[in-house]
Amino acid sequence: MSLFPLQEGCFSHCHSVMEGIVETPIHCHGCGLLLLVRDHFSRAHGAYVGLNIKAEDSTEILGREVL
Repeated sequence: MSLFPLQEGCFSHCHSVMEGIVETPIHCHGCGLLLLVRDHFSRAHGAYVGLNIKAEDSTEILGREVL
């Protein structure tokens, strides 16, 4: 996606915006949910979209991916 740290938002839950994101998944700084950083950029919010990726199974362990 990018060689630079990204700005990402928890737009499916608490609407927090986090800066300096360099990998996915991340824990939201606002609500603590585990978020997948999508490659979709929201021009309205000025950040990449983060979605809750463990909505069905909160015990699943996921690997990290560098953005």
